[in-house]
Amino acid sequence: MVVVGRVLNQKGQPQPGIVIYAYQTNSKGIYPESPEVRDFETRRQGTLRAWVKTDVSGRYAFDTIRPGSYPADDIPEHIHFHVIEPGCSTYYIDDIMFTDDPKLTPKQIKRIAKDRGGNGITTPYKKDGIWYVIRDIHLGQSIPGHSACIS
Repeated sequence: MVVVGRVLNQKGQPQPGIVIYAYQTNSKGIYPESPEVRDFETRRQGTLRAWVKTDVSGRYAFDTIRPGSYPADDIPEHIHFHVIEPGCSTYYIDDIMFTDDPKLTPKQIKRIAKDRGGNGITTPYKKDGIWYVIRDIHLGQSIPGHSACIS
């Protein structure tokens, strides 16, 4: 699966140089740990992680797999996202979740989706045999205490 998107500033313009950090479970819903990683928080987030920086057009992309949902839990499949606005702010945004996941019920959407950084609920689509999802990010949207960075 390929995750693609654009990062837009508060004026709706593409924002280059923004760092996106994503992490997720494997297909069984487990965060695979790496024993050589000493930092607990980093180890807890598992080995399926990506760091990407937006290009001059505010675009980003990374390859991954479709995550599994947590075993014996009702939480839908998801990919965690954090935004780093260099020299300004770091915060988490709504996870990517998938419209075709049976665990993504209206009740779950109401409980989980807060529109942090824009809507994270995506509809996977297949192109040339490869699955894609689009997650556009709106800097500062629904982030308490966020003030726009001076670009």
